[in-house]
Amino acid sequence: MKKSVGQLTLVIMLLFTSKSLLAQVTEVSAVVDRSNISQNETFLLTVALTGKVDRNERLDIANLEENFDVLNSSTETRSSYTNGRGTTTTYLKLTLAPKSAGKLLIPPIRYKNLTTKPITISVEKQKVIQGTLNDFILETEISKTELYIQEQVTMTYRLLYAIRPQLNRKEPEVENLDIVGLADNNYKKTIAGKHYQVVEFNYAVTPGEAGEIIIPQQNWYVSYRKNNYRPIEIALKTDEIKLKVLPIPPEYPVGAEWLATEQLEMTEEWEQNPSTFREGEPITRTITVRAMNLKGEQLPPIIVSRGNQDFTYYEDKPSLDTETGSKATVATRIESVAVVPKRAGDDLVLPGFELTWWNTREKKVETSVIAERTLSVQAVQAQTNNQDNRPPALAVLPEDSLQVQQTERVVVKSEPPYIWIIATAILAFTNILLALLWIKQRHAGPNKSQIDLRLKAQLDNEKQAFNAMKDAAGSSDLQEFRDAILAWAQFVWPNQAVTLATIAQRSRDENLRSALIKLDSALYSQQASNDFDSKSLISAIQKWRNQHRKQQQQNVAAHLKPLYA
Repeated sequence: MKKSVGQLTLVIMLLFTSKSLLAQVTEVSAVVDRSNISQNETFLLTVALTGKVDRNERLDIANLEENFDVLNSSTETRSSYTNGRGTTTTYLKLTLAPKSAGKLLIPPIRYKNLTTKPITISVEKQKVIQGTLNDFILETEISKTELYIQEQVTMTYRLLYAIRPQLNRKEPEVENLDIVGLADNNYKKTIAGKHYQVVEFNYAVTPGEAGEIIIPQQNWYVSYRKNNYRPIEIALKTDEIKLKVLPIPPEYPVGAEWLATEQLEMTEEWEQNPSTFREGEPITRTITVRAMNLKGEQLPPIIVSRGNQDFTYYEDKPSLDTETGSKATVATRIESVAVVPKRAGDDLVLPGFELTWWNTREKKVETSVIAERTLSVQAVQAQTNNQDNRPPALAVLPEDSLQVQQTERVVVKSEPPYIWIIATAILAFTNILLALLWIKQRHAGPNKSQIDLRLKAQLDNEKQAFNAMKDAAGSSDLQEFRDAILAWAQFVWPNQAVTLATIAQRSRDENLRSALIKLDSALYSQQASNDFDSKSLISAIQKWRNQHRKQQQQNVAAHLKPLYA
């Protein structure tokens, strides 16, 4: 049912008020999932507000109803953390239907003094199809026909059917083209009063060389029954597609790895605040690169240095991943390195990183940068406590003192010496006995009952957090799921900073590492979040948790064995 602007605005405002309201919105943007539709199709408009929204401010969408009916709305909130700073983004999703054909404008949407850019939607008139193929329509679409070498575009074969068919088709194969299947889309559509089911077969297409490349026509065969008669089979043809593939532009830096993408971002994350560096103590630094319409293996190495005169690097094996949605892929490369300062000082320089890429939307060279840091590293404090436990040094006496001492010895020599020998031996034996008891007590550690109580309390808290994490996995809020994972991990690694990256690193489990990377990618990609499988991540955590608890029990048993042998 169509909603009035006033009702919809009130709903949106109420949805926003459920979130924290401590910071102002710093950016507002809007995107659509499709910009070319027919008059009887719907599409999704997503408005993103970066920062915390204000309950007293309304999102102005009144002008939308001039060209579109607002059929539905929903909101979701996601949070991300980079370099210790958190960012919250609220997404308003509106399902819109065009009121007429032609070029329709989504006007700027205002929030306080911020506005989105206008968006043009091309709406075709209803298609009236004559002939025997009226029950089936096959459409061919590609996102762009002029592209650069190794640039990824999306190709879609769209089948509309009024009668459910048996479909016989082949996957497209073309020389010098890498064609990879993406997620399918399913929805309904009405043409001239006739209802169709629609299935979209989406592909990521990447050319391997410059020049003209043709994707030829293909025959699709559909078999169906009508009025319970024998099966009828007909052939449908896809359209031929001609691609003009451009070479690497001459202005691209010589020697730089060629990366052609619409969007690339590079971020760093620290296991703990780098301002707490101490000489000789490692801190883990994690560099993450995400790029649209690329594969993980296309992203080049970032940390290529083995250190410098100030720092030593101990690198971990990089993690590569490619997430696929229905219209794009998201490539991720994560590199972790333990950074160890070689010396103390206030002028130690930690190198930064640069990654050059070609912006296919703006058609220009871009450079993503993580700037170098000048750090202050604390010196390791001298160990002075042991000096108190050392015996005092012998005093050096002058020569005349020695004479006096010798004279005194001659005087006391007439006393029975065995009394002092026995007293000295008893005193020495007592000191040795006390020292042995102190050493035994120090190495013995807590007794069995103390360990059992401490371990039981830790396991009880960890179990509650694990159950809460499993409950969060059943919800559609990936941010809530992520927070629950971090809360559980805090009991596994107490008194240590935990992130998805550090969990992946400390677990030393490739399956868990891969599942955590997929969750991290889903939090940054709206399309990928719809396909994320939280059950597989819970399964990976459960498997690792069982192995970890078994190892803990073995460690406790090994620790107690000398006390009860």
